[in-house]
Amino acid sequence: MARSPTIVEHRITGTGDEPYDVAVTGDGAVWITLISGRAVLRRTVDGAISRIPLGEASRPALCATASKDSVWVTDTAGGRLIQIGPEGVRRAVFVPTPDAGLFGVAVTIAGAVWFTEMQADSIGCLHPDGTVTEIPSGPAGGMPSMIASSGDEIVFTLNQGNAIGRLPAGGDAVEAFDLPTDAAGPVGITVGLHPARTHRSGRRDDPDRLADAGKRTTRAGCGRGPYRVGGLGGRAPGRGAALVRYALAATGAFVAGPATHACTAFTARPFLVESRYQPS
Repeated sequence: MARSPTIVEHRITGTGDEPYDVAVTGDGAVWITLISGRAVLRRTVDGAISRIPLGEASRPALCATASKDSVWVTDTAGGRLIQIGPEGVRRAVFVPTPDAGLFGVAVTIAGAVWFTEMQADSIGCLHPDGTVTEIPSGPAGGMPSMIASSGDEIVFTLNQGNAIGRLPAGGDAVEAFDLPTDAAGPVGITVGLHPARTHRSGRRDDPDRLADAGKRTTRAGCGRGPYRVGGLGGRAPGRGAALVRYALAATGAFVAGPATHACTAFTARPFLVESRYQPS
């Protein structure tokens, strides 16, 4: 008999800070960005919480594990990639394009730090040697949003381009794959245990999955639109949008879009499959 999950809430900050993203490092610490609090929180395994300020003009958005005890954070307002450890800021790197709108961040197995530039129609990379490069993310106005890595391959959502972008390992040009549902608004993306990608769409009752030979399947019904996919154990915030089962059933990466209440799987071939969720 399956046990019901237990959910425990931990008060980490006051009102107005807007906890935005979360990452876990190998030392067991949980890191939380405070997009309006201009800081990052670190909660240790024994429950101790420390607050690391990033400056009055900062706006820390997304984060990704950098090492056993540190994370990379995108500063959307400051145009910086920031590596943060228990002691505070270890490193801050400004990107070449001003006002680029840094948002998503992902780290490859080779240690490269990839990020999206929402306002510059580009994705960028902080290479292990410290150099930063930027490449076009696809169609103009596509708004590259969240990003994930599979080995040294990069995948990301094009929120306004209604597509998933893919940069193969060693490649120098992005491939864009249109989603089956118009105006899906893909946002979150993560990579599963096998080489497939999944995104969440956010507009209508229509999650998509990339399907072999371009075939698409649709399942009925959905509640509020899912926003971010957090991995195989993730759960969409919509009513009854059981992302956990969907993630386990797919074999690769997952994307979410608030506009469609949909989740799309993008496999290594690649192909898309759309799925809908029935609210409970």
